[in-house]
Amino acid sequence: MRRVREKKSFRRFIFGFLFCLMLSGCGRRANRPDEMEADRLAGREQAEEEIGGAEEEQIHNASKLSAEQTDVYEQMALYIQEGFRTYGIEESYQAYFGPIEELDGTFFCDILLEGTDVFWSEYIAYTVEEDSGWYTFEGRYEPVFSGVYFWELDEDSEYVINLQKNYEYKVQIAQKEDLSGAVHYYGEGGPVERDDWKFVPFADTETDYDYYVQPYLYTYQDERMDIDIVIEYPQIWLSDEAVEKRINEVLKKAFFYGYYTDGEETLLPAQKEYTSIGRTYLITREDERYLSMRIYEYNDTRGVNHPNQWETGITIDLQTGKALRLEDVIGRDNSVKSLLESGSFESLIAWEGESAQDWIDRLDLDEEEPLSTFDSYFYLTEEGIGLITFSARYYNCLEASFDALGLDGI
Repeated sequence: MRRVREKKSFRRFIFGFLFCLMLSGCGRRANRPDEMEADRLAGREQAEEEIGGAEEEQIHNASKLSAEQTDVYEQMALYIQEGFRTYGIEESYQAYFGPIEELDGTFFCDILLEGTDVFWSEYIAYTVEEDSGWYTFEGRYEPVFSGVYFWELDEDSEYVINLQKNYEYKVQIAQKEDLSGAVHYYGEGGPVERDDWKFVPFADTETDYDYYVQPYLYTYQDERMDIDIVIEYPQIWLSDEAVEKRINEVLKKAFFYGYYTDGEETLLPAQKEYTSIGRTYLITREDERYLSMRIYEYNDTRGVNHPNQWETGITIDLQTGKALRLEDVIGRDNSVKSLLESGSFESLIAWEGESAQDWIDRLDLDEEEPLSTFDSYFYLTEEGIGLITFSARYYNCLEASFDALGLDGI
């Protein structure tokens, strides 16, 4: 039975796609040539004209292709099948291949994958070695492998209708399908995931405290899906193994977007296609009772207008193994608004020479805003507290001493 889903036109899909990407505030331009990228992001507005009336539509027949054309389509089908096996796509899809375009020695092909009540718009680029006849394929856009429903198309979208009626080559693709042709292409590698401690030369493991902080390095690289994730996060060594385990679980979740989300790790690398993410940290307070740090992220996603960066914070009570909340530090009777308007904070990041007060004046502060809103946007310093604040897509760290704020501190 067809899944119940709100019908939407392809143009509304594209509008929503661009709107979401602009909100995310991160990205780099695709490697695809400008005119072809613009054509795709515009939703192929000329598709309806090209389709025309039913009586004028031309249905291409694969039997009319030359041997060379048939060969490249067969190789692309094999390349897609390889992806099915790599990414565990179990469903069988009807694949429709559009005409091959060429620009400066690189060839491009639009592809439609039709499954059971699902349609995916795919896009492959390739070059060819004339002497050997071997192809080098690059998956420029293959959302079927991430399986994110947001990228699905409706059956009545212009893209789907166009390729169903005007395909150049058509074939059924599945993991165990017996496809024509022997492989003679080079392709990009699939996902490689690693998570291990990071070697730090000259590191001093002797501290004044009953613990030692060891950096770990998580990496997830996927050439085909253009994913590059590098997360440097801390783990702690304690004499109390039970507390150590609890602290390390909290720390790791904080770096994998699971901080204050009922313990769930919400970073799903395989769904971050065409994205680079870098995360690291700076310890701001380290003593017998508390370990506090700023967590920095830089990310860059293909197809939007600029990359993005921000920070969060986390403070661990080493006796309980739990992450502190802001009310544990400033008390329930204070508000972030009253603290920031006290004139005690200094700015760590000067945007275009702004003072701390200039920045605070830009913030939309609310006296009634729950303190829990800032549970992952504060950190401790040796003498005070830091608050991570945001205005549009910019952020700033503001710091003040407990004495200046009239707080007892911790």
